[in-house]
Amino acid sequence: MKTQYILTTACPDKAGLVAAISGFLSDSGCSVDDAAFFLDKDSGRFYGRSVFTIERVGVTLDMLTAWFGQVAHKYEMDWDIFDTSKPMKVM
Repeated sequence: MKTQYILTTACPDKAGLVAAISGFLSDSGCSVDDAAFFLDKDSGRFYGRSVFTIERVGVTLDMLTAWFGQVAHKYEMDWDIFDTSKPMKVM
């Protein structure tokens, strides 16, 4: 079974955010297993959560993290990618 990863995003709302995130994952050789997006109209903030697996041979999580930084910068995103095979830190 392939490892699933979770990409979380938060940023000011702008046109093209969903396309940028899903397009990045697709172009990077990832398969999106689940995705959810939400706009908080009161704050004007966009939130996203995408669950994906890496399908392309040779692509690593470190590579995706470096590449996504460019997308995140363009949209002023706060973001993180979590490896679901590693225990989550709790208090």
